[in-house]
Order: sequence, then C-alpha cells, then structure tokens
Amino acid sequence: MTVSAAEMLDALSLAEAWVEEALVDRSTPWNSLHVNDEFPHVRRLWTSMTDEYRVALHRIEPIPEGQRPLFHWHRWPAAFLLLDGAYDTGVGHGPPGGTPPNIELVSRCHAGERRTMVDPNEWHWIRPTRHAVTTIMVFGKQYPGVRGRKATRELSALPLLERNRMLQDMQRLLGILT
Repeated sequence: MTVSAAEMLDALSLAEAWVEEALVDRSTPWNSLHVNDEFPHVRRLWTSMTDEYRVALHRIEPIPEGQRPLFHWHRWPAAFLLLDGAYDTGVGHGPPGGTPPNIELVSRCHAGERRTMVDPNEWHWIRPTRHAVTTIMVFGKQYPGVRGRKATRELSALPLLERNRMLQDMQRLLGILT
C-alpha cells in the first residue's frame, strides 16, 4: 500500500475543512489520550473522518531542558498542519521498531506549514522551540505489518475539562466563532 505525499496533502485539506465543521457542529465524538510516557508530552484528540482517514488534534508540549525527544516512526501515512508556534524536527530512515536510524536531516517547521510522512521506514522527532504547538494531523490506513511503539507506561484519556479546553483553543486558532 503506497500513498503519495500529494494524496496525504489533499486529505489534509479535506481534514482542515472537516475539523472546522466538526468544531461548529459539536456533535463529533472525540477520543482523547495524554501521551506522557516520553518527551514531548502530547495531548491528543482524534476521531474518524471517513472510512479511509482519521483526524487528530495535537497539543505538543515543550521538552524540559536536558531531555531528548522520542525518535519514532508512524504506522500509517500522515500529513500535519502546524497551527501555531514552531518546532525543530529530525528525520531518519530505518525499519520500524528496529534500532533508531541516524538522523539525516534537521529542520524547523513554522506555523502554517504542512508536512507529510508517507514512508513506513521514516522516523522523526519533534521539539517545540519555545511554547506548546498545536497541529491538525490526518492519517490513513495502517501500513501492513507495521506496528506502533509500545508505551513505557499506561496512558490515560484526558479529563473532560481539558478535552473541552483543547476544542475551544482549536476554535480560537481556526477563527471559529460559536
């Protein structure tokens, strides 16, 4: 199963419009997860957009001084839109779940930029530069035979108040008046 960067960017454009409608409608059931077993800590809301795609809203926290960001792969093709802030990212290629590869490229992503990950052997890390950053992510069907990483401890859902605050922040960032 191969998905091109162009296909994922098209899906991301659809996801942006879909998220705006879902935030106005308010009937979309959002799942939540606080990924806080590695750095950076991520607050994630996600839901199905179509049979082919899911969409996630992320709030990615700064990493404490002296800590390293998790170098990881994704088990599905994905595209991201950075809504606010900036982050540094490192990229390398190697078998998912294997020994982390060498970092081949380090770059900075700024608010408004779109990025894709469409190679199942691509690994990346991100480090917000100053403040927490917010993203919209769309992801497709899981790559055959590619498994996700195992959390180093049990992760939990976000409290309802925090989930609602994330949705309100997303409305603000997207200029949605309700």
